[in-house]
Amino acid sequence: MSFDQHDLFELERSIMEAYLREADISTHFQRKSSSATLTVKDLELEDGKPSIRDETLKLEVLEAWRKLVFFMKKENVFQDYVENLSEAFKEVLVADKSLYRHLHTLTNLLINTAENKARDNSTECRFVTLLEVILSYGRKWSPSEEVSRFWVRLSQRIPSDVPAVNFRRKAYRVLVSLSWVPSSKGLLEACSFEESRQRIDPTKSPSRVRAQIEKIQDRPQPRFDCVNQVLDRLKDETDVRVAITSEREGLGKTTLAALVASHPSILRVFKVLWLNIQKVSMTYDRYTQLLDELCEQLDVSLEWPRPIKRFEESALKEIRDQDLMKVACSKMCEMLESREDNILLVLDDVIDGKVIDLFRFSERQSIIVTTAAALTGVDWSVELGYLSEEESIELFLTEAGFPFDHILGLTVEVRKIVNQCDRHPLTIRTVARWFRMKSVTAGVAAGMAEILQDLAHLKEVDDDMTLNSDDDEVKGEKSAAPFLFDVLSLALGPKRVEEGSNQTILFFMCLASMVAIFPRKTPLDTLLLLWEQLLKSDSHAVDEMSHFDADSLPPAQLKKLALKQAVFVAEGLTHMGIIIVSEENGNATVEVHHQIYRDFALYMAKQMDLAETYEETVQNWNKAFVTAYFTQQIQGTLEELEQNSQTYATKQLPSHIFKAKMFPIAETVLGESNFFHARIECMGWDRAVDCHIDDCFMLQQALNKSIEEETGHAPRLSPVFEQIASVLTEQLENDRADQSLTFAIAFAVCKIGIALAENGHHEAATEYLEKSWSMSPDSEELQAKLLYFSGWVQLCTNQCERALKMVRGSRRIIEDSAVEHEMLYDVLQLQADALVGECEYREALAFLVDTIETLRPNAEKHRIEFGMLLLKKSLVEVVMGYLDRAKASFTECVEWKSRTNETSRSLSLAHKYLGDIAIEQRKVSEAREHYENGLHVLDSLKIGTDDVDHLLLTGRAKILRKDWDGCIEALKQARHLIVDKPNVSMDQSAADLRYIARTYHQRGDCDDAVSVLQDSLSLTDLRLYSLERSAGLLELANVLLDQDQPSEGLLCLEQSLEISILKLGECVQLLDTLNAIGNVHLSLGAYEEALTVFYKVDELTRRIAPDDVERIAGVLYSIGEVHDAKKDFTEAVEKFNECMEVLRLQRSQDHPHIAKALQRLGDVTVLQKDYDTAYNYFVEALRIRKIDTDERNLAETMHSLGVLRRKQKQIDVAQETLLDALEIRQRLGNGRETGETLLELGNIYRLKGNAEDAISLYEKSLEVLEQKDDIRGSVYLALSHAQLSEGLDKKALKCCEQALSIRLAAYGKDNLKTGNVSRSLGIIRYLFNNGDEALVHLNEFVRVIEMNDDEDNEEEGDDVDYLLSVLLMFDIHKANGREEQARNLLEVAKDVCEESEDVREQLPELIEMTERRIKMQEEKVAHKEVEKEKKGLLARLNLSNEEGVLGKLMLEPSECETMRKIPFIDD
Repeated sequence: MSFDQHDLFELERSIMEAYLREADISTHFQRKSSSATLTVKDLELEDGKPSIRDETLKLEVLEAWRKLVFFMKKENVFQDYVENLSEAFKEVLVADKSLYRHLHTLTNLLINTAENKARDNSTECRFVTLLEVILSYGRKWSPSEEVSRFWVRLSQRIPSDVPAVNFRRKAYRVLVSLSWVPSSKGLLEACSFEESRQRIDPTKSPSRVRAQIEKIQDRPQPRFDCVNQVLDRLKDETDVRVAITSEREGLGKTTLAALVASHPSILRVFKVLWLNIQKVSMTYDRYTQLLDELCEQLDVSLEWPRPIKRFEESALKEIRDQDLMKVACSKMCEMLESREDNILLVLDDVIDGKVIDLFRFSERQSIIVTTAAALTGVDWSVELGYLSEEESIELFLTEAGFPFDHILGLTVEVRKIVNQCDRHPLTIRTVARWFRMKSVTAGVAAGMAEILQDLAHLKEVDDDMTLNSDDDEVKGEKSAAPFLFDVLSLALGPKRVEEGSNQTILFFMCLASMVAIFPRKTPLDTLLLLWEQLLKSDSHAVDEMSHFDADSLPPAQLKKLALKQAVFVAEGLTHMGIIIVSEENGNATVEVHHQIYRDFALYMAKQMDLAETYEETVQNWNKAFVTAYFTQQIQGTLEELEQNSQTYATKQLPSHIFKAKMFPIAETVLGESNFFHARIECMGWDRAVDCHIDDCFMLQQALNKSIEEETGHAPRLSPVFEQIASVLTEQLENDRADQSLTFAIAFAVCKIGIALAENGHHEAATEYLEKSWSMSPDSEELQAKLLYFSGWVQLCTNQCERALKMVRGSRRIIEDSAVEHEMLYDVLQLQADALVGECEYREALAFLVDTIETLRPNAEKHRIEFGMLLLKKSLVEVVMGYLDRAKASFTECVEWKSRTNETSRSLSLAHKYLGDIAIEQRKVSEAREHYENGLHVLDSLKIGTDDVDHLLLTGRAKILRKDWDGCIEALKQARHLIVDKPNVSMDQSAADLRYIARTYHQRGDCDDAVSVLQDSLSLTDLRLYSLERSAGLLELANVLLDQDQPSEGLLCLEQSLEISILKLGECVQLLDTLNAIGNVHLSLGAYEEALTVFYKVDELTRRIAPDDVERIAGVLYSIGEVHDAKKDFTEAVEKFNECMEVLRLQRSQDHPHIAKALQRLGDVTVLQKDYDTAYNYFVEALRIRKIDTDERNLAETMHSLGVLRRKQKQIDVAQETLLDALEIRQRLGNGRETGETLLELGNIYRLKGNAEDAISLYEKSLEVLEQKDDIRGSVYLALSHAQLSEGLDKKALKCCEQALSIRLAAYGKDNLKTGNVSRSLGIIRYLFNNGDEALVHLNEFVRVIEMNDDEDNEEEGDDVDYLLSVLLMFDIHKANGREEQARNLLEVAKDVCEESEDVREQLPELIEMTERRIKMQEEKVAHKEVEKEKKGLLARLNLSNEEGVLGKLMLEPSECETMRKIPFIDD
């Protein structure tokens, strides 16, 4: 359709001219031009003026048209329909005044549609249809092309001769069928329907629906359009699901559902049922309670399956609950299918779409859901919007106590109020009730003025708080209805005249206490009992009440006044519509009208400063209620309470006592037989017993926490359990002839035992289970259960033999039964646990394999049990060392649980072990995926990050992310939790602690590793042949070996070996232990013994694990290490190469173990000074390790390559490589390795002549190394030489002495490393001219060198060190006159110079020093010969003078400088 801008201007001009004419006419007749300027004062309501509003004026219709065109121009919408609008306006001008109201409604709806143009894709159809309805009021109307075109898309045909009335009615149905319907007051009548025919009769509604409607003052706002929109979705059909939604709470979703459910068209077709879901999670107990409510409404009775007690994690219990829900749902379906009713079920307050399926019982059933969430599982969603202004005004008038068509609705003030309330129904209702109370005391005009003033102020304050508040509580709790909260705050807490600006708190306190401590519906007597106690005991309340009566009141008067005020508060809250008093079974009950009111009450409870904290406030309120109840009991007036109050106390009193922390009273109440019997009478046997036991354990948990916090001592077991057991025993003695009662009592005692066991009181649990056995009649069912439960308890206390006997007894009873027992596979699982507990691993594994294969055909029926059996089989395979089999079993377990939609801790556990196995197989990416999947499972279960399973997985994941600090922190917390509450089943906790210890060991924290392993081993102290104990001993041995405790380590290995041989024979665990024993011999220097062990491991591995390439390669590597230690380098290289070939033939060329062998080959060839070959080895190792992503190994190879390049004189390349290694090692946080690389970098700087930077690097190395680390000796020695080169002689001497102390302690005096320190000390003392001390150190150096004289052991620079030391010793002997010793030393120096090429290459200055001394010695000898020929006195005098300087070293400055600059690397 084309659009001409001129047509729009013409339409606007016509509207304005008509409006001005009508305004002149209104002024001429001296009446208000419109309701736009009508005020409350103009009405003079108190003088008896008319109260019913006039008919809609033409001027009001014209005003609406002005707004419509203005908005169309402003927003540039629907301007293509100007021609039709012009035609419609012409009809408006000549319309009969009886049509003004309809035309006004339709025009306002056009405006509303234009305002919401972008809301959905049906707004244009809505606009065209509404416009056509206006046109249909014309004299010669026929359907336009535009409306016909849109309706064809909706499969609606319009006959050209259709009567206007019929068209309008059809148009209404089209409008309510669209996805969104604007809320309006008069659309129904404007479309030629009689409003009276649409009104409902609440008396004909079902009682549950009627209860919702009766909450509303006078009558509910009809909201015909929304009702008809829902009805359109239902279309008199069944199996339709409609959701009523809204963007905010308090818009009337529940009321709308009630209106629909009460509609005559619905009642003709459906039997209406109503359930209040209450936004709570759907447990099985809650579900069956709701089903019972449905049965009550249907006047039928059904029994639901009872949950079976099992010892399993809560996630599996929830899955079983879901299965039970399906069974219960099926029973409900069968019952409804047998009836002829069509059912309409209203589910009020749903937050989860899954709930809908739980209540879909029949194809002859439809469902209406009210929800604030976007739900899945519905066919249609009807979004409930805000009220129209006219509807808002009617609601205000009704709630304020006026007729809905009262003239007050035309005033400016009322329109302003409803718009300030955002046309939000609950806010309007609250303000109207508030206005009603004000108008009673102040009159309508004054009350209206006060309301407007208060609302204006609240708007300003609320906007300011919303924009500027930094308080999360203000933004969070008030976010749902901030303005309404402020209205309630002012309405319930007006300022007290006596106190100036202080607000009254009585209403706040009473409402908040009601919501905080009572359920949604509470007996009125019970509520007044609390309020009376609060008002007479709370100092704030007493202070406020005293202003109404006297300054001080005696107790009797205070009690009377408190009761009076409590009743006054109840009446006031009722008048305000905040609480509703209704009748149930002849007794008065109270509930809060709306959830927003409840939220407000809780918000105020947290804002009031009645105690230090909100929790303490609630505790005091509960204490007040308990005090009031027992005061009534003492005074003997409990009987005066209504029956529902007494019933409430019987059910709920203990919970109030717990919340009040009145634990001694709780023990008294729960131990009373009268109270227990009252519960049985009130709740029935099963519910009463379960409720009472649950309360007893709530008490026990509260006592545990209280005692531990106050004393730190272990909690005692409350006597209530014994008292209840005594009550049950006494009843059994009185009625032993009743077999069913005997069974019930015995099972009740059994439940006590089960509950005690679940809470860790195993000794007491055993006592009660035995007591139940002694009570039990000849019931195989109960006996089987008792044996199962008793076996579980015995297993928890490591009484595995007894546990196994009991479980086998339970299994025997079950298998002898004629029918399949529901707990058969639980018993079989427990038998597997008991076999593992008895350390019968082979039998356990065979038993599990057989059980799994037996169950496999019916696995779907027992899906949880099948998954758990797979998991247990996997765990046994892991502990037996069958990693490949375990991986396959864990994978099957994960796939099964995933396929059956099981999300549980056990699924997370399977992922954890798969990750561990992947780590063993060097598949880091796979491990990371499994750890992350395990964490995802725990997160989906909403398990906190402080949970032990979460911490263990977090620690593993952080290792792979190189976050060692985060890993250690997580595992440290996990350790404390495990030690506090270990899980002995399948040795889970012992295995977890062993993993933590291994992580500490990898970090180099050996002391912590030993401590954790001791905790782990303590968990298997009663099971000395546990394979987990064997693994723990093996781990402990490895740590002890690293702590240089070979004897203790060997003892652990022997114990581990004994367990492995006894339980597994020749197995992979045996290989691991023998490997460790071989390493002990290697560390002790017993090389032949080590070779014997390793060759035995090689032979066993090739026989029992021929396909385990990694193990075969590993033992070859170990043999190579022994030969390396023996200095049999040729043999070592051969074995390392053989190790590589094995891996290359059967594994990838990039296998990480190949890199490990290459690394050792590089180390060996460096010792052989074959630097080029070593370089090739290191480069290839580096390539593989870059692929492997193990950064610690990567840094090791980088470090070795850097050292090699330094030896090859490639100083810059060496520095770059070492810096790369340093970056990784610093990130990993390993102090020893970081210190080692810093030392090497310092050496690089010394070789570059930059002693200052070298000193800095050495000092940093000392900072990161631990005090006990032997590398500190090397650092101190290097630091001393760097300081010596800078002239810092005293510091150099001190560092050198530190190095000597460390190396003597670490290696002993005969080690070359210790000898090197003696050399350096000799040089320093020589430079200090301390000849005798220098000689001692230099003699010690030469002794160690000659003692360790071995060509294969020579390090680079040995000849330099030796020659220099000999020369200095020569100087000292020479200075001291020991000519013969000096002469012999010079001959040695001469020989070294002639034989050693290293000296000439590395330090030619030493050759010069030697030659100089030789020359000086020859000259001296010649001089002496000449002197002998001279016999005169002068010769004798000269000789005497020469002897006078003996002991004084004549230091040559150039030689001293040479000695200071010698780097002495690789010391």
